[in-house]
Amino acid sequence: MNFENVVFKRLFSVNLRKKLRIRLAEMSLENDFTITDRGNLYPVISQSQNVTEKIENGVYCVNGGQTRRLICEHFPFAEYSFNILDLSGKAGFSFYNTENEEMIDVFIESISGKYRALYTSGKQTFLTETEIPAEAQTVSFGTRGSAVDIYYGINGHFNYAGSIDIPALADACGYPFTFKALFFCEAECFRTDKIEAYLDNGSALADMKPIRYTDGSTMLVDGRIFFTMSSRLGSGGYQSVISWLPGTCEFKLEGVIFFDINSKRKISGDIASCVLYDKEKDEYLLWMCAFSSGHILGYGKTDSDILHSVSIIDITLMERKDGSSETEFYALEGDEDPDFYFDTEKGKWYLSICRTRNFGDRRTYSYVKFESDNPFSGYIYYGATEKTGETGGMTALIDNKRYFMCGAEMSAVSKYRIYDADTLTMLAEAEYDYPDGGFRGWGTMFPINSGNRQRIIQFTFDRVLGSDFNWSYGNLYVFEAIEK
Repeated sequence: MNFENVVFKRLFSVNLRKKLRIRLAEMSLENDFTITDRGNLYPVISQSQNVTEKIENGVYCVNGGQTRRLICEHFPFAEYSFNILDLSGKAGFSFYNTENEEMIDVFIESISGKYRALYTSGKQTFLTETEIPAEAQTVSFGTRGSAVDIYYGINGHFNYAGSIDIPALADACGYPFTFKALFFCEAECFRTDKIEAYLDNGSALADMKPIRYTDGSTMLVDGRIFFTMSSRLGSGGYQSVISWLPGTCEFKLEGVIFFDINSKRKISGDIASCVLYDKEKDEYLLWMCAFSSGHILGYGKTDSDILHSVSIIDITLMERKDGSSETEFYALEGDEDPDFYFDTEKGKWYLSICRTRNFGDRRTYSYVKFESDNPFSGYIYYGATEKTGETGGMTALIDNKRYFMCGAEMSAVSKYRIYDADTLTMLAEAEYDYPDGGFRGWGTMFPINSGNRQRIIQFTFDRVLGSDFNWSYGNLYVFEAIEK
């Protein structure tokens, strides 16, 4: 394809803020579990003598006291949510550490016509600055290790209320997990018709890249393309696996990947992965950006089905070397956005790393490419792009030729560069029919078959102007490359 004679036409754009979910647990309100003497769905962990509970017509009522009931094992990146039909008092969730028997409560309390967020830890109660309006119909607490993001929902729209840090929750990231999640209520009157735990796609999505075969060709499973995308939460996030029905605006959260860096038995929510599937060995290979371990790259593999599950993958970090240069295969602080593939004709693996390089008196991100006989080791310098401000590069195999596309400068319009992947010669700067979306996003370009036609698709996102939350990530854009 001659990209000098191509325009990328916008197919659609969408914002999927907290719309996709994988349920982890729920309190079933079909039968009155509070009076059942066989099959204890939600065991009472603690309860005051004067409290009354009942379930009627799918509504759970707590009156005149305090109760804690077990929901599930606490997953350290889960979000816990309940609907508010009526609340005079406190309602939220407790996290019980079965090793030291410490109880941490995170809850809202009704006061002066609105709600305020509080938490208890070590038998002390802490008032946060987070307030929630009285019109809130849903409140959720999104955990990410020691941090908790608080959201409230009105008419189906989730609003970010604030975040709190609870040091005692940091231990929840240790594996195997030792915390239990409980529903907590202490109220004169509380009524709800939904209490649940789930993983969602976060406040925003970024860093999308299709899961491909080792030769870089696009992988389809049951007619869907699977992407790794970064689910952005508060100041952190995690690696989602989201499927797309080609040619549509249908997305589904299928799985989530977490990492154990250097076998510390502690999971992290790192992001910006590049995942390949080896058909011969029936295993997934990946490079990722270990933001939690010094902003360098790591790698790993697994033979489990990461497309449809909550996975924990063991990661080995790239080796460091004092004084190493930008063209040496050693980890440099700031390395990110890896992309790799196996060239069957050359019999070589190629890995591209986005790293900071010196351009005169300016130090900025640009791509360096390495070559090896192995997917994770033995790489030597192959070449580098000579442009500045690059991000999110990906190699696409189109009509048996490889192209490398990446995002570029934080400019006023969408800016993407397309290179010959073998020579690293820049072929064109992508042209768009509506160049006002995808600000310094990723160059996620790939072919799909559509009947007797092959279509060249680009996915990307906004680095700025998308929203006012967490670097303004959020909006997704899908384009098709059409010859003029």
